[in-house]
Amino acid sequence: MRNSIKVAKWEFKRNARNKSFIISLFLTPLLFVIFATAPTFLSNLGDEEEKATTVYFNDQVGVYEAIQPVISEGDFVSWEVIETDNGPEQMKKNA
Repeated sequence: MRNSIKVAKWEFKRNARNKSFIISLFLTPLLFVIFATAPTFLSNLGDEEEKATTVYFNDQVGVYEAIQPVISEGDFVSWEVIETDNGPEQMKKNA
């Protein structure tokens, strides 16, 4: 166990002289970065137009007019809000 550091140093010095070791030392982390970021770039490739999310709003309390300005601004711009009187069962059938 006390000679393990000597063995590690000897192995590193022996392998560090090889051209393939130097290439793989830098190529392996580069491949990890490519494979980690490629799905993100590929998922954004086809999304040139953001699709609107349809939200059905059943207003039983009467607050639709009060929250309409909030929905039309900010983070909800991509929402298409449709006011409906249907219940959840009818909305599932229509969807």
